Amino acid sequence: MQFRLVLLGALLLTTGLIAYSAIPHVQRSPIVTSQNVVSEYLKIPANGSVEMSRYVAAVDGEQNKMIMNVTVTGQPGEVEKIGLLIFLENESFSCFSTLPQNFVVNQNVSNGTLTFSVENAGTYCFIFVNNPNEQLVSASVSAVLERRSEQVSVSRNGSAN
Repeated sequence: MQFRLVLLGALLLTTGLIAYSAIPHVQRSPIVTSQNVVSEYLKIPANGSVEMSRYVAAVDGEQNKMIMNVTVTGQPGEVEKIGLLIFLENESFSCFSTLPQNFVVNQNVSNGTLTFSVENAGTYCFIFVNNPNEQLVSASVSAVLERRSEQVSVSRNGSAN
């Protein structure tokens, strides 16, 4: 009788170990890649603007986020603001001739960091407007596109558990 109980226990233990090793092991690894989009020191004339276009490689299925640092300097001791317009460029026109209805960014900036989502890949227009300032201002601008995705790996061998 005891031999049968020991044999039954060993059989149940073996069955449990085999079932446990058949459970898949799922590992999720975050992947973050970045693209340097803009790194410029700009001089924006009084009542003028500076325009530049840059290609942004946003990827479908990933979280695409632009992180932009702007530092504006003018006369010593004064805080200056400039207008910042960012939008997807129309392929057949320049940035100024295609001002759209929808902007990715349309705001006044001074010193700080902007973070915004980028939906589509393509050439984006960056327009820095010094209006109505009566003096030349300088702006140090850097922007990085950060793409986040997740890699999922599944293993079915018992050693992964």
